[in-house]
Amino acid sequence: MDTQHLRQLGNGFSLLEVLVVISLVAVIAVTATQLLFSSLSGSGKASSLAVVKQNGDHAIGVIERNIRNAASVDCGAGDSITITDADGEVVVYNITTDQITQTAATDLYLTSDRLVAENLSCSILLGSNGEPEVVSLSFLLRFGEAGVNRASEVASQVFETRVSLRNY
Repeated sequence: MDTQHLRQLGNGFSLLEVLVVISLVAVIAVTATQLLFSSLSGSGKASSLAVVKQNGDHAIGVIERNIRNAASVDCGAGDSITITDADGEVVVYNITTDQITQTAATDLYLTSDRLVAENLSCSILLGSNGEPEVVSLSFLLRFGEAGVNRASEVASQVFETRVSLRNY
């Protein structure tokens, strides 16, 4: 072969160089895709937790205020709390169709129908020597279903509080 023909062949890329570049591009693409999906799933989990926290904080805040101003509190059987205020008005909190419900003159749902409420429980520590009763309250809220939804979309949190009655 003449030297001019060899010079023209030297201007291209070898098969090894092409394979190395393709491999590097593939590795970078796979890594970028994994980073994107992990950040998206992390934001989905954060969003689910935010919904659970917002609903739980609202529900526990409403129940706390009513307990604090109650004349009496009865921790009924199962998922039920009955509060009687100073005027004799009765408000019942329970779990109805997976939502925490406030029943007085009308029913009011305190949690979203997108969530599942479970294990609404209450206990009363009787006050002594002029101290008020203390009511312990807890419930669990869950967003999504394990095994049905993606793990990044499932979130749950237990909400607990202790409230002293003002009217004792």
